[in-house]
Amino acid sequence: MWENEKEQIRKVICMALSALLELSEKEYDAFASVHPYANFLNSIYSGRKFALRGWDVHYVGICRDGEMAAATLLVSVKLHGSYRYFYAPRGFLLDYADHELPQAMCQGVKQFAKERSGLYLKIDPYVPYQEHDQDGKVVEDGFCNQKIVDDLQSCGFAHQGFTRGYDMANQCRWMSVLDLRNKDEETLFQRFDAQTRWAIRRAQRNQIKLTQAGPEKLPDFMRIIDHTAARRGFDTQDETYYRELFQAYGSQVKLILAEMDLSAYQRAIRKEQMQKQTELSEIHGYSRKRARHQKMLREELDQLQQKLREVRQLELYAQEGKVFMGGGIFICYGQEMIYLAGGTYGRFLHFHPAYAMQWHMIRAAKHAGMRAYNFYGISGSFEKDQDGYGVFAFKRGFHADVVELLGDFLMPLRPWTWRAYRLMQELKRHIKKPGSLPGKQTD
Repeated sequence: MWENEKEQIRKVICMALSALLELSEKEYDAFASVHPYANFLNSIYSGRKFALRGWDVHYVGICRDGEMAAATLLVSVKLHGSYRYFYAPRGFLLDYADHELPQAMCQGVKQFAKERSGLYLKIDPYVPYQEHDQDGKVVEDGFCNQKIVDDLQSCGFAHQGFTRGYDMANQCRWMSVLDLRNKDEETLFQRFDAQTRWAIRRAQRNQIKLTQAGPEKLPDFMRIIDHTAARRGFDTQDETYYRELFQAYGSQVKLILAEMDLSAYQRAIRKEQMQKQTELSEIHGYSRKRARHQKMLREELDQLQQKLREVRQLELYAQEGKVFMGGGIFICYGQEMIYLAGGTYGRFLHFHPAYAMQWHMIRAAKHAGMRAYNFYGISGSFEKDQDGYGVFAFKRGFHADVVELLGDFLMPLRPWTWRAYRLMQELKRHIKKPGSLPGKQTD
């Protein structure tokens, strides 16, 4: 009995000593960079990017028994008047199963923000909610972290729902992630679906070359991003956003360009032509099987001749013998390679540069010893007739897993002022949309 009481007293003392501390960038990085919930958005590099945007940046944490037990990047920006909005990108870095830690962290961060004129606090933890299979279906006997949602709500956070779709105002809640652990390149490749393997091989035959570039190539990248956004109907970031990525993340940002080497492509076509012509000339005699083979070879030769004619059109887009077809921005952080954004010119889709780029970077992540390749955002819609299915299907072809995160949580720090602020924001949105004031019907 006495031993149990002593243990309870020890826990109380420990928690009493675990006050919220401000950390240096170095102290925070030592803890955050190796944490299981580490993400590029809760890194010191993310803090530097927020600082470039004029946000105030803090690193705070809690110690237990002299060692760091929980920490978070905490940023804030001024709202109307003297109040500030506080945000912990990708939530707190801690063991959510240790129920005392979330309670202590929530209380500490809440007090920290209130003392600095905080109006409300937002977190979006990098923590899975429930287990899904690769088709997006919930695994019947899989894990579910509803208890974490309940615990955060008991701390004063309001859960913003299990949302789907894309929202530029929030981080993605659904992701597509390829587990690289305990798999060699050949195993990874063979697990891709047949269409994906075919497209990768086709891109290689099309002489698609992948090169890494610096921020000087961002104008080229933005043109392709804007083209892709217009073609697929989604919003995108501006060039400043990506320039700040390079400034904040440095060498951890990878800008990859997918280009066709026209000379190499033309040589490959002519080589294949010669092989087909030789094969055709070696068919002698008549049989139905031989006739079918001859017909197939002649059709393939016609297709190759069409490709040679297409080369002349491709020359119109070439610079120094290369045609820029697509590109992507990637971030390396912790044990993940993240595919942040990318696109392909519609006129070049049939050359499959996107497949070549993804396979190139998956191999790079594997060579770097990373545990995961994160294709990043998907809509959370898994039916063919639903918006966003095409993006999901593309990533699903690489045998990636569906990951559903907990979602967003808001904590009002000054409830009455918060309600007034929300009402004001809602009225502003309606004013921007004439005819949509509350209670008014629109067609």
